[in-house]
Amino acid sequence: MLKNKNGFTLIEVLVVVVIIGLLSNMAIVNYGQKTKEAKDVVAQGNIVNIMTAIELYEMEKGYYPDDTPEDPLTVLLGEEGTTKFLKIKEEDLAGYEYILSDDKKSYTISIKES
Repeated sequence: MLKNKNGFTLIEVLVVVVIIGLLSNMAIVNYGQKTKEAKDVVAQGNIVNIMTAIELYEMEKGYYPDDTPEDPLTVLLGEEGTTKFLKIKEEDLAGYEYILSDDKKSYTISIKES
């Protein structure tokens, strides 16, 4: 007498679950790595934009922004009636550090450690 087999054995189901678990783990690790890479690319782009804004500021004013205020880069955002050299959210700008050299002819932009 032959039996009609319907369904899967427990071993087959466990093998499929393990394979799905391994694949999802690889996807999560890859996603985390790509997210970090994307944040790095955005930060590099922001630094280039900040540097361009500082150079535009210097061309218009004849000097680089002072680095003594609490947040010196906010001057690039402009106030009512002034030139806006940079279009970026102020809270995003807070992640960068601006240091003017002693001779006031060069500067350094870096990412603040969080």
